[in-house]
Amino acid sequence: MHHFLQGFRVGGQKSFFECWLNPLELKEVESRLVEMMDLSEDRVHIFQMDPRMQPECHGKAISKPLNSPFFLI
Repeated sequence: MHHFLQGFRVGGQKSFFECWLNPLELKEVESRLVEMMDLSEDRVHIFQMDPRMQPECHGKAISKPLNSPFFLI
């Protein structure tokens, strides 16, 4: 799963992938992840950010305008 998500990643950490996906891409990623998962070991959480919320940025983080829906995986 790590290698697959690298193609969608725009940021994140070792086990957290920040991916900006449109609704069609999200469906594709969800489908592929379910196929790849080892249900005895793997966990996937998908979060959609609320566009009404103002981002809080700390450290090197910078705020970017939201032009389309995006999700963090």
